[in-house]
Amino acid sequence: MPASPWHCFYTLADGDPVFDLQDAAYLRDARRKVVFTHGWEFRDHASLLKHRPVIKALFAPDARVLALVAEWREKAIRGADVLVGVHVRRGDYARWQNGIYLYDDSVYRSRMMDVERALKAQGKTTAFVICSNEGIDMGVFSPLQVTPGPGHAVADLYMLASCDLIMGPPSTYSLWASYHGGGKLLFIKDPHTEVSLADFEVHFPDGGGVRP
Repeated sequence: MPASPWHCFYTLADGDPVFDLQDAAYLRDARRKVVFTHGWEFRDHASLLKHRPVIKALFAPDARVLALVAEWREKAIRGADVLVGVHVRRGDYARWQNGIYLYDDSVYRSRMMDVERALKAQGKTTAFVICSNEGIDMGVFSPLQVTPGPGHAVADLYMLASCDLIMGPPSTYSLWASYHGGGKLLFIKDPHTEVSLADFEVHFPDGGGVRP
């Protein structure tokens, strides 16, 4: 097949730069041949932005999950101005990248305190909802206003998507939550570095559904 005039192959190795699927040569091949791609960093951010409403609709959870998330958000943010979703990724992160992003509770608490102080300086009160693939002792985060997530992988994902700000280690789980819900996202890459509100980013800033 590599020698076939009807087929074309695009392969990315680990460490290769992101490949833009709007690349002119790629589009020319895609219109004329059967194209195979292999690798991680094939991206089309322009189309993800353009078709975001359709993508959101296709991957929206069912009505029961949406109702649960709405109820959970109302409970979690009660009495506060801003709801911050915290993704505590454990489990497989003990092995992935040699555990570099496996943070203990004290790291999350410190970074949450950073955010709470920053929002307080703006005259805003903060509530947090923590979603994790392991059980979390909420008492560790006192005196912060903290609520656990619903506890189901799908409900937790869309709970994060309902938050105004999202923080956690690098993960496509929280990245999808930010994309779907429009909340600003912060990846905690250094557990010892204080974070600021300016570190939170909108990854697909089309203005639709993005909360301040």
